[in-house]
Amino acid sequence: MILGLFVYCGMSQTSKLYVFSPWYYGCDLFKQELPADMYKSNGTVNYQSGLPPKYYTYIELEEGDIAIVNGRKFKVEANKTYYFDLLKSTFLDDKKGEKLKKSYKYKEPMRIEGGGVVLAQQNQPNQTAVSDAMPQMPRNSDVDINVPITDKTSPNTFVLIIANENYEFVDDVQFALNDGEAVKEYCIKTLGVPERQIFFYKNASAGIVSSGVNKMVQAMDIFDDAKAIVYYCGHGIPDEKTGDAYLVPTDGKGTDVASCYSLGKMYKTLSGSKAKSVTYFMDACFTGANRDGSMLVAARGVAREAKKETIEGNTVVFSAASGDETAMPYTEKQHGLFTYFLLKKIQETKGDVSYGELADYIKTNVRKEAFLSNEKPQNPIIATGTQNQNTWKSAKLK
Repeated sequence: MILGLFVYCGMSQTSKLYVFSPWYYGCDLFKQELPADMYKSNGTVNYQSGLPPKYYTYIELEEGDIAIVNGRKFKVEANKTYYFDLLKSTFLDDKKGEKLKKSYKYKEPMRIEGGGVVLAQQNQPNQTAVSDAMPQMPRNSDVDINVPITDKTSPNTFVLIIANENYEFVDDVQFALNDGEAVKEYCIKTLGVPERQIFFYKNASAGIVSSGVNKMVQAMDIFDDAKAIVYYCGHGIPDEKTGDAYLVPTDGKGTDVASCYSLGKMYKTLSGSKAKSVTYFMDACFTGANRDGSMLVAARGVAREAKKETIEGNTVVFSAASGDETAMPYTEKQHGLFTYFLLKKIQETKGDVSYGELADYIKTNVRKEAFLSNEKPQNPIIATGTQNQNTWKSAKLK
């Protein structure tokens, strides 16, 4: 997976930025790879890296650039060395930075140009470059071809896509990577979202999910009138005691919500940001069931309905299923049932669709196809914050 160290503009050797991924004992959340995000306000060259614990990377900067690393903005000085701690999101002094350089392993960052990966040098052993532009399996259903292309841009929209298909401790989620790839393509081509404003994480660990949400908050704080779109495809589980809903990262366990990410926390974190609006598309159920209807954890014989999470602010949540239902696949189309009809309506309308129209279309067609293809009920639901209960239907994707 490529995780985001973003840099724009031509590089020079006047200054350097070192980024470290520390290991803090007792903090399980950050024992996974951390994404380092950094960009300058102009240019087209992107550097990206996902850093395991006790690894570092570096890039060269140009004097006078205004750069941002994990939400921290600074003006680049000549012949200056910057050191940044990913976990604490703080700059380090020269003495500590030089010490970490000597004790940590180096990982070459990847340069992204035109959607492909180019390595300036070969990575260190066991560090594999994977292009975000390369789908995991062919996509050839009707929503994967003839994707409408807009002549407009959405410069203030940011998108977080988490597509979790390959799990370590529970069953995989069929077609999740296809879903994520397609959603990204529609965001770029049809909704006009700049590619560098789409944060796409495949098979995200707990640390990556948390970092992705934080990155969206940083974007909302930096850009005026910014809109957030969050798409999640993967497993969800309820807390057996409280009923609270959790996203299951690929290193999460279906028996331990402490290894997962709270859905309520995600809602609260983004609604508490400066976002003008937040829209969620959740192709997951939070009952503890797989896409095929079996249980995530065999010991749980029955799906449990998750508690309804509190939604605040100008927020709309499109969820794939309600109650104790399962978010099922559309095997013929190689997508999740909910995701397929979401994309189909965007395709048919070229993205010019109101939330009310989108909701009616998804609910009607998912309910029908779930009965015909899977012989099970699946009823998508829409939830809103108090601020937009009476206005959400007229809102539009672009």
